[in-house]
Amino acid sequence: MIRAEQIPDEVVEAALHAYDMSFKNDYTTGEQDIAAAIVAALNAWPGVDCRPTFGPSRIILPLPQEKGEKP
Repeated sequence: MIRAEQIPDEVVEAALHAYDMSFKNDYTTGEQDIAAAIVAALNAWPGVDCRPTFGPSRIILPLPQEKGEKP
């Protein structure tokens, strides 16, 4: 399981920014605001690797072992 302290700071910042920008839009739902934050976080993750496959697609997120350690 991933722990909060393993999430790189730039990922958290990207998610917060996307959520704030989406939340300010009067035409989005709460679900759309959260989805925008998740997409921004995944796209900002250092070293993210998306692998489409014939089965379920895979998203690989390298995790640092200690707070502040780069993946």
